[in-house]
Amino acid sequence: MRDRLTALGAEPVGNTPEQFAAFLKAEIARWAEVVRTARIRAD
Repeated sequence: MRDRLTALGAEPVGNTPEQFAAFLKAEIARWAEVVRTARIRAD
């Protein structure tokens, strides 16, 4: 599985559910700012 993920450009990591939740929260905040700044709209 690791080889398949790596071939797709993903970086497989092992972490806890809490760490994954924190990562998702940070990513959502980061990309939300990009969307706001670029004024991207879902059509």
